[in-house]
Amino acid sequence: MILTKLSPLLIKSGKTFCIFFLFFIFFFVLPPISYSQNFPPNPIECNSTADNAEYHSLRPYPFSPCNPNVTGALLCGNTVYVLDSITVGSCCGIGQCCTCDYQIDRSGNVTIDFTNSELPIVGNTEDVTNWDVPTDTLSDIEKVNNYVSWYLNGVIDRAEYSFLSWKDKEDVNKLINFSGPIRKLLPQRIQDDSREKQVDEVLVTRHNQIVACTYGLNIPLTDLQIIAIPGPCKDLGIVGWVFQKKRRILEWEGHLPPKREEFDEFKKYYKEYRRWRGDICLSFEIPFLGGIELMLCFDNPANPNFYGDLYPYIPFTSTEGRVGEAKKEVPTEINMGGANNLILSNIVYDAEDLKLYYAHMQETFELSELLKKTFVPQEGTGGEGETTPVGIGAGCQILDIRTNAGDHLIDPGWSLDKKAITGDLSYTANFSCSFCGPFGTCTVNPVIPISLSTQNPLHDELWHNLVEGADSIFRRIFPKTGSNTPVTAPKDIPGMTTFEASSDTYTIETGGEIYFPHLGGVSEYFLKAIQTALRPKGYGETFDRGKDDNVVKPKCKEDVPDSEVPGKYLGAFKTNFINLANTWSAKCPGPDNNLADECYNYVVTESISKGINPAFALTIWLNESDASNYCHGGPTTQDFGINISSLYQDIVGQLGVFLGMAGNKLCSGVVGFSEPMHGWLSRFQSSAGICDPSDIVATQYYIDVRDNTWSWVTGCSGGGKFGITWPTDSSCP
Repeated sequence: MILTKLSPLLIKSGKTFCIFFLFFIFFFVLPPISYSQNFPPNPIECNSTADNAEYHSLRPYPFSPCNPNVTGALLCGNTVYVLDSITVGSCCGIGQCCTCDYQIDRSGNVTIDFTNSELPIVGNTEDVTNWDVPTDTLSDIEKVNNYVSWYLNGVIDRAEYSFLSWKDKEDVNKLINFSGPIRKLLPQRIQDDSREKQVDEVLVTRHNQIVACTYGLNIPLTDLQIIAIPGPCKDLGIVGWVFQKKRRILEWEGHLPPKREEFDEFKKYYKEYRRWRGDICLSFEIPFLGGIELMLCFDNPANPNFYGDLYPYIPFTSTEGRVGEAKKEVPTEINMGGANNLILSNIVYDAEDLKLYYAHMQETFELSELLKKTFVPQEGTGGEGETTPVGIGAGCQILDIRTNAGDHLIDPGWSLDKKAITGDLSYTANFSCSFCGPFGTCTVNPVIPISLSTQNPLHDELWHNLVEGADSIFRRIFPKTGSNTPVTAPKDIPGMTTFEASSDTYTIETGGEIYFPHLGGVSEYFLKAIQTALRPKGYGETFDRGKDDNVVKPKCKEDVPDSEVPGKYLGAFKTNFINLANTWSAKCPGPDNNLADECYNYVVTESISKGINPAFALTIWLNESDASNYCHGGPTTQDFGINISSLYQDIVGQLGVFLGMAGNKLCSGVVGFSEPMHGWLSRFQSSAGICDPSDIVATQYYIDVRDNTWSWVTGCSGGGKFGITWPTDSSCP
């Protein structure tokens, strides 16, 4: 019964005739003809079809989804830093020393190319048999272990492959081990209803895609085919017009399986079910056995088998892609300061945002909804539970990511008009240079950051269904998380792919990565953790348990009286700082979510005891963690920006290390920094732990702290300067 339920084609292959045997063997081994150069250049309307758009049965019409709306969760990508160099000559006369002011307009093309960007983890139809690829380069094990789509769908009943045979051990293995949890766990009726829904949705929310092919003799000028033997869909050119029939979803309209509740007796239902499968059934009574009714069913040559044989080939859910977007943003003005008082204004990047096409997101979201219809533990799922948020560094550098080969967001082989964010980046540079005499030159090096982000459809919803939600699949297998459990707190890890940036005029520096919300966590906890839990001990992959919450972090001394704090750090100064902390985080605002009030006096007095300007310590505290806002920063919060995992959420340990650094004149004597605090903050931010005036990420950090946080806390900065020489300088405020 299991084999019959999962794949009718394993039991019955249709009405075969020996005359066609050699014919099919010959054509079934032909490789598919590549359509990559013939992909339709324009979007295909929802009510239209095109054979050469049927890239794969799990990814038909890749760039023509019936739903064209751009939706989804936003996540940053690596900042693209545009570097320029402007050299000017002196305006002084002979024997004259002077300061010259310059205003120079600059413009040049910047291209951010997503041609090779891929969507990882969710699915992969490019490294398996499709219209371009004749054979799989991914094994069945790799498919189900590494991709949500293949794991949930299973590897059987796909148009690209031959139907299964019970005589083939490999086919039986596919059926038992690689058919997917939905086919194994959901009742046949729910599976049938899901496929029936797809028939109803054709031309409404999805295309009338090919789901399978049959082979026989096509009758010209009709839609009829003699024999109709199921087989893998391959492009056979002119030969296919005569012998191949591509079966689309809408052909099952009016040919759906019968429902048990429509019949008052099971035998009537069974008779209709066999008729739907292509049989004819005869009933008669046997008098000498007490009038027992006997039903004999035979293959009916006049009734096609393929409606029943190929019904499992109809997808459970939509296979439509969804539309997201790559977005860019530039500041309108940047005060780079320095010795030349460099100010960049009128910054304009006249490039349009770029649509991205996400395969498998709609499909895996709907499949996760189906899978959630399976059991729930009697004790429940333990609620939402805690998750460990992603840590995002300056310039959107995320170190903890997961990635693998996936389907392209914009495929280089297909004819889309636009594959990149591209346009002119223009700005005006205002600066001054000092000379003595008419000779000599002066060079300034403007840096303009282009912030990138992606809008990612259904990523939040998939994360909720598979891992985070109280009714998620993960929490049904791991109903309890926390101390002394296999998973303490699942990490909200993003997925990653790369992009390329270039310019004919400027120099470009970038990490070249964009991120997808939650997909790394889906890989870690849905694909790895669940499969490991379901296998015998010692089998499966290791996975990240999340944060270790067994360590009790020390608290600050909250009873430090105002009498121990110098007057200039009390009153309006203290109130302003606490107000900044309470409104800093839109996600977790208010005094209950930070330690600004409780630990303010502690931070000030500890700083003074170490000879450090308390206002600078307060600035870094606010800038790095919103004054220990663990609600916003999560378990990896670095109170004072000290990236030591044992000191996460440890205000005492963090402050101790920070004050030790602040007492050193970092990068003192290194040429190239605009002022000592530029060098100190650059070294403090540097992931490489070096003094590098050309580190544009570190320089941008210095500018942000100087012009924003430090200024808001103290009001000290101005004219492109910090207002103090070192962190030990308490001359301001």
